[in-house]
Order: sequence, then C-alpha cells, then structure tokens
Amino acid sequence: MHQAALQERRGSEVTVREAAKDWYQKIYRPVEDMLLSRRLHQRAGRSAGDLYLDLGVQRAHVREHEGRLPAWDEMVARLEAQHPRPTFRQALTARWQQFWENLRASLSGRREDDLPCTNALLGPDGGVYCRRAARAKRGIFSP
Repeated sequence: MHQAALQERRGSEVTVREAAKDWYQKIYRPVEDMLLSRRLHQRAGRSAGDLYLDLGVQRAHVREHEGRLPAWDEMVARLEAQHPRPTFRQALTARWQQFWENLRASLSGRREDDLPCTNALLGPDGGVYCRRAARAKRGIFSP
C-alpha cells in the first residue's frame, strides 16, 4: 500500500525496497519512538512492534467507522489513556514486591536459570509469572 501511495505521489515507479525504506523511516520509526519515549511498551507488556500493529488495526477501524484516518500521535495518545503511568506509590510497591519475590526465590534454592524470564514473580497460587512478557508465562517450580 505504501509503495502504491508513493508511486502516486511521485508520479514514477518506486521499487519495493525504496517503499520499505521510506515506510520504515517516515512512518514506523517515528511511531516506535513515540511508544518507546513514553514507555508504553513496558506499561502494556508488549513490544513496540506489537503495539504498532495494534495501533494500525485500531486506526483502520476508526477510518472504517468514522470515515476519517486519525494521525498516529492521536492513536498513541489513545493507547496511553488505556495504559496510564503508574503512580509513584504503585511503582515503588511493584519494585518492593519484585525484590522480595526474587529474594524468596533465591532463598528457596531456585536458581535464576530455573526461572522462565527475568523479573519473574511468584504468584499467590505458587505459579511463577513473567512481569514483562506479552502473555504471562506460567510454570510451577519445585525448590
């Protein structure tokens, strides 16, 4: 689609390679930079690339239902409203909990290699959860 739009704008043939480079530099990277600078990938627990795809789907949905194509910064602002910044207290509580869970895991004989990811937390049901994974990986570990 980007290649066709470029060809129409330029009035000349555009290769797939040129279109991909233009899309990456002028569309993807600026959106990725917005997501990373606001740390939305961390708050949403997904990669910036995954969030970009989600925003693209939501943007197409708005175009289909409202008849307008919203700007990328508007879509990023909507995403930011869905994943607000944690308060200082929430962030401190999460770090403290992470510290104690990691301490408990190390004292119970678990090695870091046994955990499915970094920043693993022990859940109330005895499962170990990955805090920053796109989907929580769950596993039961014996000491």
